[in-house]
Amino acid sequence: MIDIQQKLDVLDEFYCQKDNIENEKRALLDEVKIPAEVLAVQQKANEEAQAYASKQRKAAEQVRAECAAKLAEIKVPDEVREILARIDHERGLVMSYQREKESEIEQDVEQKRTALFNKAQFDTAKVYAEIEARKKEIAAEFAGKEQAAAENIAKLEAEIKAEVKAFGKSVKGNHFHAVYNKGRITWNTDKMEAWIVDHPFLKDARKEGEPSISIRRI
Repeated sequence: MIDIQQKLDVLDEFYCQKDNIENEKRALLDEVKIPAEVLAVQQKANEEAQAYASKQRKAAEQVRAECAAKLAEIKVPDEVREILARIDHERGLVMSYQREKESEIEQDVEQKRTALFNKAQFDTAKVYAEIEARKKEIAAEFAGKEQAAAENIAKLEAEIKAEVKAFGKSVKGNHFHAVYNKGRITWNTDKMEAWIVDHPFLKDARKEGEPSISIRRI
């Protein structure tokens, strides 16, 4: 029994090793984060895009102001009603020019923003790839340790169950309790019905299952 108790204590050590491996793996994975300089590159690209957009919006405002001034200069003399059609045409040209320039500015801003973001993504792609590769290395490194720990646990649990089964009683260690459960007894109903009247030897129909062992953490 002492040997079984010792193995139960070793089993606790194996579980602790497994937990420590998992904690170490999780800590290393948590350390694999996006470097501050990479975030700074992305932040800089965003700030440049915003600054450029602000600058171009001012250009659009200037265009609108120029167009408003030109529209203000277009007078309609009371005595020249016949030129109203030409004035309306000129107004239409100015408004069309305004819409065209504003559209060009918006497209330019969007193209600039896209170019900046694409450059930032290109500049940081290597870092993201290195981070992903490091995470895979950590996972691969700990896969063997985790498997070895699990195999140690499975092997030792099998030995403990076999020895407790032979011992025939439950054994308690400092951290684990190997609980011995007697085999379940069942009866062959068909045999009993056929033989119970004429044959008292009912034990021929009696079946006893194998005992089972369950290991519980205390």
